[in-house]
Amino acid sequence: MINTREFWLSPFSRNTIPNWSCPKCNEGILVPIKNCFIVHEEGTSILESTNYPDFPHENKRFRYSLTLRCNNNACKELVISCGSGYGVIEYNTELKKGFYDEKFIPEYFSPTVLLFIIPKSCPNRITEQIISSFKLFFVDPSASANYVRKAVEEILTNERVKRYTISKRKRIRISLNYRIVAFQKNKPDVARKLLAVKWIGNEGSHIGNISKNDVLDAYEILESILDDLYVGYKKLVDRKIEKIIKSKKPLHPSS
Repeated sequence: MINTREFWLSPFSRNTIPNWSCPKCNEGILVPIKNCFIVHEEGTSILESTNYPDFPHENKRFRYSLTLRCNNNACKELVISCGSGYGVIEYNTELKKGFYDEKFIPEYFSPTVLLFIIPKSCPNRITEQIISSFKLFFVDPSASANYVRKAVEEILTNERVKRYTISKRKRIRISLNYRIVAFQKNKPDVARKLLAVKWIGNEGSHIGNISKNDVLDAYEILESILDDLYVGYKKLVDRKIEKIIKSKKPLHPSS
């Protein structure tokens, strides 16, 4: 997964804008364009601070928009981010006093940033569902989890696991759970991972039951699944390990 869990969950300030990776080239970092970080206080916050002279600064609420550019000279992709913000009192341990700051939480990126790198060999229909999940991660974790579940469906379809059965001359859709069970015969390890992601996706149907942490769990497992099916680095490394242990020597000794 790109960056740490804390990276995706923590708010940022004007002076600590995260090093989001470019969604186009996956190599460059998105750098803020000068004078393109725009912050405005929300209407209700303005009214409350106007009507109540003792209104605490840390109760202020904001909306922001931020324009960024990829620093890879071969890319230069433009990305727009917007979201919410709030006032906060921070404590400086060296000066031993508090100071006012503003924190911001992203809700939307256009084009969306990638929370993990999708292999180029991943089929398009699966990639589309994952990208849709990334788009909603920051603002609607439940909807984001639902798209992860759809990605599981597409993975099974790509692996030629049946979606429908015929009963009394009617075509009936096979449940995702039964499809995973059927897939278990061929690739039990991957099927087990798909089942875990499915349970997270299922919970996304219940409003408020899914957190960003839950979705990040699904991404970690899904990233491993894509590697198993479409890249195979882990399997390749595992095979090398077994060969080295079995032979008790390097695989490529110098001549």
